[in-house]
This record gives sequence, structure tokens and C-alpha cells, in this order.
Amino acid sequence: MPRLLAPERAYLARDGMLAGVTFAMGALLTLAFPTAREFDQSTASLPIGAYSAAYLEILVKANPHDWPARLAFVRQLQGRGDDARALSELDAIPKTDANRGELDALALQLSWAEVNALPAGSPARRQATGDFARRLQDLAGAGANPDRAEAYADLALQVERPLLAAEFFRQLGQATGGEDRASALARAGRWSLAGGDPAHATTYFDLAAGATTNAASRSVWVRQSLIAAEATGDVKMAAERALRWIALLPQDLGLLGEAARLALAANRPGLARDLGRRLVRATPADSQERERQALRELAAGDPEAAWPLVEEAVRRHPASYEWKEREAKTAEWTGRPRIALRDWVWLSRAPGRRAQGRAGLRD
Repeated sequence: MPRLLAPERAYLARDGMLAGVTFAMGALLTLAFPTAREFDQSTASLPIGAYSAAYLEILVKANPHDWPARLAFVRQLQGRGDDARALSELDAIPKTDANRGELDALALQLSWAEVNALPAGSPARRQATGDFARRLQDLAGAGANPDRAEAYADLALQVERPLLAAEFFRQLGQATGGEDRASALARAGRWSLAGGDPAHATTYFDLAAGATTNAASRSVWVRQSLIAAEATGDVKMAAERALRWIALLPQDLGLLGEAARLALAANRPGLARDLGRRLVRATPADSQERERQALRELAAGDPEAAWPLVEEAVRRHPASYEWKEREAKTAEWTGRPRIALRDWVWLSRAPGRRAQGRAGLRD
């Protein structure tokens, strides 16, 4: 029995000796660095290691409200890769106007490092990712530093938070001017739309279009604004917005085509027809636009105006069932029975389309 107890007594003696040595080192270090602030200023030149971290831990425990010492301790923990402990210590430091930017940036670094240190797909990583996203959200709510907003937006996208990225880009656009403002707002629109918020996307794209002097960029962003407006489900509102932009940019043919499409979708075929006629006059050689105009004329109830366009389409697509059927119906409506009969016979004999052909003959 004595032999079994002897090692244990020796082990405890060594532990006690080490504890005494540690206490003595702490006391000596405290004498060497009389104030926490002096030590904080000196730690930048010290190597990351147990010496500086051990002293700082003693100092922080002795004075929990010594914030400079705690911040220095956080940096030592970060250097050693103890990100979770560093975050815990960092969160205890009160934020002020003077230190908020530094503390927020350091917290994000530590939180992001913690996420990336965990196995992909693990519950722990999902939890850490959620914590990181909440830190980003808090940062956005407090108003991000414009110099860091783009970097924060990129981090938000990496954790699949497009609406959060949009908010950082909005803040960046608000803090800048000219083309930088336009670009940031367009990116805010892009990620708002991707995140399922088309109403805000519409606003951001409009603001971007209004901020740029680049005609090509403006055209793209106006059309993106209309796509976002349509995505809200209010097609009539989208069509009205298109008309307002057309009044400002009458020479933008792409916008004119988008406005015609939206007018038709909003059940305003007469407006769609009129916009389409302007487009066809401006691009008389565009066969696709002429085909779209044929459909707009038919939707507006003007088969006579549609007739030459329908004939052109049939000549371009002689084997198209859809255009043959349109030609047959338009021929009937415009008093061309022989052409209508020819087309219905063709449709009745076309493979796989006899049922449709017979239906057409009965109409």
C-alpha cells in the first residue's frame, strides 16, 4: 500500500511546486509591467505564446474590467488559434464609438475562423455559421463602415445571406457617389431579387439607373427594375413603371420592347400594339420583332393590321403548325376564305395535327 501512495504524493508535490512557480512568475511579471495599459502597448512586439498569454490571463482575472488587457489577451488567444475562447473574452468588452469598428472587425475574423475550422456539414459548423450571420446582421443594423461594407457583403454571400449582402451594398451606395454609388445600388438590387425581395430590388435598380451616366448600364438596370417589378406580382404596376421610363428614355429600343411585353401581360393589348408599332418602325428588318408585333395586333383585335405580318411569318416558317393556324384564322377574320381553307386542309393532313385541323374546320 505505501508503495502505491508514494507516486501520488510525489505528483501532488510537483503540482504544488509548479503552482508556486506560476504564482511567483505572475508576481514578477506584475512588477515588470506595473500597469495593464503599458503591457497592452508592449504586446505588439511580443511573440504569440504562453508567456504573454499567461500574464494577460492573470491580469484579466485580477481586474475583469481592464479592457485594454482583455483585448490584448484576445489577440494572444487568436494567435494561438483558440478562436472560441477569444470570442468569449472579446464579447465581454463594452463597445464605444472609439473602439466599435476595431471590435466588430476582430469579432468577425474570429467568428469566421471558427466556422472554417469546423467540418463541413457538421451541426457544430451550422451553429457557428448561424452565429456568424447574426454578428453580420447586428453589424448591418448598426451601420457598417463604408470601407468594409463590400467585404462584409462578400462574407454574407459566403454564408448564403443574399438579403444581408444587399443591405451592405445599399449602405455602401448611400455612403458613396457617382458611378460607385450606381454600381453598389445595382448590386443591392441584384441580391435583393435573388433573396426574394423584388420590391426593394426595384427601388435599388431605379436608384442605380438614376445615378449612372453610362447609357448602357442605365438601360440594363432599368430593365432589371422592370423584371423585379413584375416579380412582385403586380404586372400593371410594372407596365406603368415601364411607361415612365420610356418617357425619359424614348430611344432605348430594348426598354421599348420590354414595355410592350409588360403592357400585353397587364392585359393592355392596345398599348402593347402601339408600343410595338414604334418598335417595328425603328427596326423594320427585325423579323422576330415583326412576329411579336403580329401577335400584338391580333391581341388588340386588329387582324387586318396583323395580316401582312402573319403572312411573312408563315413564309419564314412554312412547316410551323402554329403560324399556319394563325394564318388560317386571320384569313377567316379578314375575308380571305380560300387561303383559310388551304391552311385548314394543310393542318388536317399534317402528321399529329389532324384533330386540330378538324377543329379548325368546324370553327
